[in-house]
Amino acid sequence: MKRFILIFVGLLCFTLLSALPAYSESLLQKAKSGDAEAQYYIGRAYYDGNGVKKDYNQAFRWFKTAAEQGNVNAQFYVGVYLANGYGLKRNYTQAVSWYKKAAMGGNRYAQNNLGWCYKYGKGVKQNYNEAFRWFKAAAKKGHLLAQSNLGWCYLYGMGVKENPKEAVRLFKMAAEQGYAGAQCDLGFCYELGIVVEPDYFKALYWATSAAEQGYLRAISILGPSSQQLIKKNYNKSSFWIKAAAEQGDAASQYNMGFLYDRAIGVKHDYNEAFWWFKNAAENNYFLAMYEVAWRYEQGIGTPKNASEALKWYRLADYETTKKFDSFCQEYNENYNLLKEYVSASLFDFIDNSVYLKWIKSAANKNFSNAQYILGCLNEDIDNKKNNKKAFKYYKKAAKNGNYFAQYRLANIYEYGRLNKNKNIFKAIYWYKKAAKCQRDWILYEFGRFYDSNSFILLHNKAINWFNAAAQKGNINAQMRLACLYENGDRVKQDFKEAYYWYLIAYRNGNKNAEQDVKRIENKLTDQQKQEVQARVNDWFKTHPKE
Repeated sequence: MKRFILIFVGLLCFTLLSALPAYSESLLQKAKSGDAEAQYYIGRAYYDGNGVKKDYNQAFRWFKTAAEQGNVNAQFYVGVYLANGYGLKRNYTQAVSWYKKAAMGGNRYAQNNLGWCYKYGKGVKQNYNEAFRWFKAAAKKGHLLAQSNLGWCYLYGMGVKENPKEAVRLFKMAAEQGYAGAQCDLGFCYELGIVVEPDYFKALYWATSAAEQGYLRAISILGPSSQQLIKKNYNKSSFWIKAAAEQGDAASQYNMGFLYDRAIGVKHDYNEAFWWFKNAAENNYFLAMYEVAWRYEQGIGTPKNASEALKWYRLADYETTKKFDSFCQEYNENYNLLKEYVSASLFDFIDNSVYLKWIKSAANKNFSNAQYILGCLNEDIDNKKNNKKAFKYYKKAAKNGNYFAQYRLANIYEYGRLNKNKNIFKAIYWYKKAAKCQRDWILYEFGRFYDSNSFILLHNKAINWFNAAAQKGNINAQMRLACLYENGDRVKQDFKEAYYWYLIAYRNGNKNAEQDVKRIENKLTDQQKQEVQARVNDWFKTHPKE
């Protein structure tokens, strides 16, 4: 029940030109004399073509001059140039530096963009708390995109306790003010029944409202489940899907394949369906890759070609791993959401068996991600029969080396899920298997397992796994190690080691660690602090931040 990708749009603030002075010789002379506000206005005049021919290079020159004198609006634009690579090499780290200056000065656009950088770890270590803080600051000042971004923070508990009701309120507030992104978000909520009652027509209303503003991803962004909207009202939706597909949007190309495959609003045409699926697949849309593979295998819309089928199944499996890995990294405090993402967001059309054809075909060929997906799709708290199937598919995928499935099996045995009794030894077995992939979130989870199961005598193993995860940059592991060393829990008390890990976590972007750093500093001599700080500097030399 999620859309897991926020679209970073609206980088630029579009102040009405009538509110800004146009280019003039008197304004230019004032700028040349060192007036920072005039320098910003000259920059905007060049940027907008207001009284002078557009010239982005000249605009940047004046923005930079004004920014260096402390003009917050100019500082924001310098950040925009650096973040987008307008006429210069893209540099998120420098962009964040300028966004921070502008954000601290109260510029709401910079506050929103800084929140985005923290949310996605662009130019700064990913930090949901900081993302929430800056989205909230911008939203309070009426920034519509920030209100939408803040809504997603509340919806998924990113930097704040989950509060779907507040999320929908924020989406609605921004949507009713005409912001296309929020209209799309609100449509998403109506489609899936988040807080509000499911209503496909309201979902379609808000999606098309966004599309009419040129937000062509408004329908496709809903993913495969937008097919419910298509089937119910294809006359309204197909125009926007086709427009987005023709502009290269992979999800819309996939949906165009769906239209031709099912003869919805168009003449039934397997060849045309295959053409659209192939376009989406070539745009790295992994669901379409499975479709293409299956159609090559079956000879539907294209001649049978076993080697091409195998090639696309392999590509699909590879892209699936990348997508799931990316998801786990982004939501590294909610690992089990991956199962919900697969079953509720990607494949909420499970009841229609036609969509399971290629998943089952790939699973039968021992492609482990397809087996893992089938496990997710069958998992159901209230259905023992389906849970039995889910467990079977998870085990097949796990035995084929799929670390998502191995982690899921470990989790099932640890907590006694899917009608399985708790079995700590089997949980350990599968955690060890999963940990071989060396993904930091799995290493941390293995440490958490040893740390939290009080009846296990080998608590010291938690330290080893936390250390392995911490060395790979996992902030949760770094904070837990610091806490254990500070309190002498599971390990000999060592304030220097606690200071070491608190300081690394803080410099990695965990601002909550600041008070811990200060507390531990009071327990160390100046020489001890200097020694640890030197070690931390050495650590960052071999673990550079993005």
